Amino acid sequence: MILVPHLALHQIPFATLLIGENQYLGDKFLIRYVPSCQILEFCHNRTSTGNHLNYGIVEDATEDLPYASWEGEQLANLYNIPNHQRLKGSQEASVSNYRQLIQKVQVIHSSHHARSRLDNPLESVLFLGDGCITLSQLLTPSWRNPQLKDVFLSCCETGLSVTEITDDILTFSTAFLCAGAKSVSVHSGQ
Repeated sequence: MILVPHLALHQIPFATLLIGENQYLGDKFLIRYVPSCQILEFCHNRTSTGNHLNYGIVEDATEDLPYASWEGEQLANLYNIPNHQRLKGSQEASVSNYRQLIQKVQVIHSSHHARSRLDNPLESVLFLGDGCITLSQLLTPSWRNPQLKDVFLSCCETGLSVTEITDDILTFSTAFLCAGAKSVSVHSGQ
């Protein structure tokens, strides 16, 4: 089931809607959210990236999230991700290294700080060791990566937005979909 929520409907947790006795919508359907019909069409018309997947991890870019390193280590062990495809700490997790890594991999997992700007979503940022990447940068053609398949954002506030500015929600999910990702999964704790 593909849902394209509008305005305040973005706030409804559709997967948890009760549809029967102890049965939820998410139990019966695989639910995918798309920020707009335009992005749905864009995603639908992309070519396949193939079956072989290269993975990359960006972890603890500001060196103050000890569990981000643990998370990265677990993923590296699980998917046999080599060290040269892991950006660890402030020295390795730079803006230029992040950009190079997403050009080489089909799956990227980011586990570091981020901040949403509800007053100006385009200025929302992913914090890296030597600076940040803004949501507006990810929307530019220079960040297009058609080989990018999956993006996992384990960064605070990456899913926050308001609909007063535009009819569609504008988050990092939208930006990575526009940049070429086939799907984006966000875990945005507080």
